[in-house]
Amino acid sequence: MPSQRLVTYATRNLAMLNVMEALSDDRINFIGIHGIGGVGKTTLVIKIGKRAKSEKFFDEVVIVVVSQNPDIKRIQDQITCMLGFTRLIDQPNEIERANMCARLKDVKKILVILDDVWAKLNLAVVGIPFGDDHQGCKIIITTRREQVCSSMGMERERINIVHLDVLSEEDSWDLFRKNVGNVVDSNVVNAIANEVCKECGGLPIALVTVGSAMKGKDDPDLWNKEAWELRKSEPTNIESVDQEVYRSLELSYDYLQDEEAKVCFLVCSLFPKDFNILIEGLVRHEMGLRLFKNVDTVQEARGRAKSVINNRIDSCLLLVSDE
Repeated sequence: MPSQRLVTYATRNLAMLNVMEALSDDRINFIGIHGIGGVGKTTLVIKIGKRAKSEKFFDEVVIVVVSQNPDIKRIQDQITCMLGFTRLIDQPNEIERANMCARLKDVKKILVILDDVWAKLNLAVVGIPFGDDHQGCKIIITTRREQVCSSMGMERERINIVHLDVLSEEDSWDLFRKNVGNVVDSNVVNAIANEVCKECGGLPIALVTVGSAMKGKDDPDLWNKEAWELRKSEPTNIESVDQEVYRSLELSYDYLQDEEAKVCFLVCSLFPKDFNILIEGLVRHEMGLRLFKNVDTVQEARGRAKSVINNRIDSCLLLVSDE
């Protein structure tokens, strides 16, 4: 989620303070942050990583995405790239693990952030030295499941578990209003806008996504329609998708008036989770499938794709990659 669309609230400040205190505590070496999908765990750890590095808590800070189906080689490659050990990438898995472990031990103080962990991850198999193997290494994970935090911490007394809750009603309205605009203050739409906000369930991703979709809209009939759509939409047969997140994303997708934008978004959804989609790759898919109308050259397709992607980013349906 684009960071400029988010603001800091009391619950986030408290979680940040809790984690930073744990990072400065030599007795703590493992921090688990858990909460439902869309609550802002990734955004929080990115801020924590930047702050820990800028305030010199650690010599190195790395953040990698684990996801629902962990690819050990991919995790290793992310870590080695972030630390500049690029020559290790082409090594066989066993050799890369041993070399990476040795190089990590050379870093006196290092913070490893593992984002989106779904089940216990064996750090030794990945090649991350931890506990007695490297006293200067601390681990932060984000997960939807509290039991994952407990299962990965080696010593219970050295674990700190933080629950990231949804935003309060007041903070939810503030974030929603920042994304929709002053139109929600009018007597015509204020009441129904409040109802739409509540349907987002205090989830930042839902509040930002729906707020962006309704930005500047002052037609009460349109607001009533969207409130009804949010209430009736249900994520049937979609495992591990929070209902408010699903409904907000569906609303934003349905609100896309450009059919090309919808098709482009659906093409992006075919890529694996957390995949960094290159514009050039997307252009080839779009041209091969003849999805853009009245486009004859690669240059025209590239321009159209960039325009569509930028609009989807502004709508919070796609995220900008750091790579």
